[in-house]
Amino acid sequence: MANNGTAFIEEIYGQTYQLGLVETQDQFSQKICGKSPRWYSVVVSNSREPSVSSLWNMAANLNKIGSAERSRNTKRVILELHDKVMAKLQDKTIHYEV
Repeated sequence: MANNGTAFIEEIYGQTYQLGLVETQDQFSQKICGKSPRWYSVVVSNSREPSVSSLWNMAANLNKIGSAERSRNTKRVILELHDKVMAKLQDKTIHYEV
């Protein structure tokens, strides 16, 4: 079960998996997060939140994938994921400024 630190990243992984954008956690780490293959499992097992750089990578990659998607429904869901990541990024960076 996800804790507060990992709930967000687990939700994004689950949705990208359900959409068929990724087939494995390793693929999610690389394709969506721009990180090493084991990144996701390390973040979740250590109950850590994704870093600002990870969130930037996720947002950029989801935007790129969503923009190229032909199915309107799938495109909409991917771009909604992008917006969730951007909101998380904004929240995280606002906290750093205080």
